[in-house]
Amino acid sequence: MKALLILVLCFINNVLARPSRKHFSDDIIFDMHWDSRMSKKKFQRILSSLPDGTIEIICHPGVMSKWGNAAFLAPREHELHLLTDPKILKSIRQIRNGTRK
Repeated sequence: MKALLILVLCFINNVLARPSRKHFSDDIIFDMHWDSRMSKKKFQRILSSLPDGTIEIICHPGVMSKWGNAAFLAPREHELHLLTDPKILKSIRQIRNGTRK
């Protein structure tokens, strides 16, 4: 039942509500896919190749816990480390400020 409710809410957001929100529009969406194999170098390469415009990066950062599922949480912790790495943050700031090379 919970999964069905989430699907219905996603449908409402993506199909019914989004077209009326003209103030919000993505030019490109990049999904990190919870890829624990993504290196900092690869992520920086992806960031540098993104076109100008509004970019949405889908990610699910998280931390390991003794109660959580390690297979589920490990990629999330990896995403957190990628997204908080000083070099990655510098790249993101350059993109945001329009000063990337």
